[in-house]
Amino acid sequence: MDKQAVAILELLMHENDYVTYSYISNKLDISIRTVARNIKYLESYCKDNHIKFEIKRGEGIRLLVIDEERLKLKRIINKSDSGYLSSAERKIVIISELLAMKEAVKSYYFSSILKVSLGTVGRDLEEVEKWLSQNGLKLIRCRGNGLLVEGEESLVREGIANLLISYIDTKNIHYSFIEFMSPEFFKEELSRFTKVKLSESVDRSIVENIKKIVDNYDSHIKETLVDESYFKLILLLSLMVQRKDRKIRIDETKLKAAKGFVQYDFIIMLLRIIEKYYQFSLNESEIYMILIHFVTARIRQGSTAEQVMNDDDLLAVAHTIIFNIQRDLQVKLDYDNDLMNRLVDHLKLLIVRVSMNVRVANNFLESIKDEYGQIFAVVKKNVSFLKSVIGKEINDEEIGYITIHFAASLVALENHAKSIKAIVICMSGIGTSKILVEKIKRQVKNIEIVATISSKAVNEVELSGQGIDLIISSVNMETFIIPSLVVHPLVREEDKMRLYKKINEITEKKNILSITKRAANTKMDAQISKKDFNTEDTLYYLKLIHNLIDDFYFETRVSARTKLTLIEYIAKNMAAEESYRELILKRLLKREEYGSTVIDEGGLVLFHCKIKDCLKIGVIRLLSPIEAVSGDVQSAISTAFVILMPDDADDRIVEMLSAISKGLIVNKNFLQEVCKGTKEAVLKHLSDVLVNFIS
Repeated sequence: MDKQAVAILELLMHENDYVTYSYISNKLDISIRTVARNIKYLESYCKDNHIKFEIKRGEGIRLLVIDEERLKLKRIINKSDSGYLSSAERKIVIISELLAMKEAVKSYYFSSILKVSLGTVGRDLEEVEKWLSQNGLKLIRCRGNGLLVEGEESLVREGIANLLISYIDTKNIHYSFIEFMSPEFFKEELSRFTKVKLSESVDRSIVENIKKIVDNYDSHIKETLVDESYFKLILLLSLMVQRKDRKIRIDETKLKAAKGFVQYDFIIMLLRIIEKYYQFSLNESEIYMILIHFVTARIRQGSTAEQVMNDDDLLAVAHTIIFNIQRDLQVKLDYDNDLMNRLVDHLKLLIVRVSMNVRVANNFLESIKDEYGQIFAVVKKNVSFLKSVIGKEINDEEIGYITIHFAASLVALENHAKSIKAIVICMSGIGTSKILVEKIKRQVKNIEIVATISSKAVNEVELSGQGIDLIISSVNMETFIIPSLVVHPLVREEDKMRLYKKINEITEKKNILSITKRAANTKMDAQISKKDFNTEDTLYYLKLIHNLIDDFYFETRVSARTKLTLIEYIAKNMAAEESYRELILKRLLKREEYGSTVIDEGGLVLFHCKIKDCLKIGVIRLLSPIEAVSGDVQSAISTAFVILMPDDADDRIVEMLSAISKGLIVNKNFLQEVCKGTKEAVLKHLSDVLVNFIS
């Protein structure tokens, strides 16, 4: 038991009531994450020692022991702070011992060195068996003879390397005074006993020699490979020497294929130096194992990797993954070129690794699952299709690394989104807009004026894609996707108050300060993952959905030569009453004076306006495309998505209709069905968007 766990246990022994993680964190001056990690350890410790340990959601933790038991527990801790190992540490010790042994060993051996009962060893072996299975190995229980690991020698070496890498303390990586693979090289929270057992898994003198040989052979290799891949290369080369009497057997066809890799000569020259140093000869199977690790090693961004798929296929796969993940997390990510590049680089190597049965160690997997549980689950769901591409499933270690790429982009998005981004519409001359911009910059905080544009250059889709949150104008301007606000050119006090109110509304809706938290929450608590709807709201939304779908307008092969004739057709055919037609025509034309909202290059235009008490949506497809101006760009449109909403629409109506328009931007499947699908397909996707909105 490490010092932090002892300190927490001692604190709990002196408290009669529940204590929170925050209380422990403040008292001991450690992070809440450290508290949480040690509480898991103590829970296991108390269970094994028949100590009542209670965790109550919303209240905290406490020990359920009488005073005499508290004193007894204190004496036990004082006698030995390292004699007890948690079940997690016992698993590490058992695995490291089993992988090193040539002959079967009885359970009593582990009972003796771990100072636990045979029953406890039996339970630990169940977890050991799972770990071995995940690494392609099998635990053989020989009645009367003991325990033995069965599996190919290449997988045993991979297993040893993966085990060691999983428990390296990353903060020690760049400390030259800490010997590589010494006990001090491993995680601080592990007991000294466990660290020593890990360190004994490899011959450290061989490790040090191999490390020198590799570094002298290529002084840039550390900068090319990520730390885990570099360490694994050193470990596999060391185990190759240490276990040279245990032969590897690789299929002949694989051996022939390996010679085609561009890295073959590089690895051969390195291995010849090692052969000469240790005076032994390597067979082709040994060469293959090292070569495949090097070919599939994770490299630092910017380094080159051998191409395993053509660029178009890789980009298509990466785009599919990003699109589906942004849909499930409801966060726009497909604008992030850096994410696309990182994901493509990762997929190049992942596909080679998985196709060649090479397992990559992930030192951070548990932390990733703890901190980004929901992102991990969404990534896992959306990379499952890769099985049909490469014929094999993607393991959790690989999924963990992909999760890091998305989590990094979400954190960047969160940091980037801490101020509201706005544009100012120039209506009556550049001088007026300049005054307005300067007044806002000086008097209103948390708002960034990105640009000043003319009213006819407004394309809400493009602006939304650029991250614009608010449109500010000195005259009334009807918008739909991005909220707008009318302010006086001199920005009066009431304008400032309205601006701050709008900023707060946008901030709340975007949930700016918890983008990552919302996406990462494993348990998906109702307050984070669901909108705070009461029963009345839910019934209201369900009624809205029913009315929208029941009154949905759908028409194909409509003949219109100009945008004007198309709008006239919409006004005539979508109006519920004759008296509405002229008003719809007038308001749609007025809105189009600011420019058309063309959603994509496929030719979808969004028409919207407010009209008395009318609530209706529809899709109209043209027989032939027509021209429309979007901003300063001439576009050909072939489909119109129309939204008519009441003049004094409830905020809930505005939110729901806004969700539909944003769904067209984010969800490309929805957009494609609107442009080309049947009425039933459009309604299905529309229903999905609406149900997702209220759920």
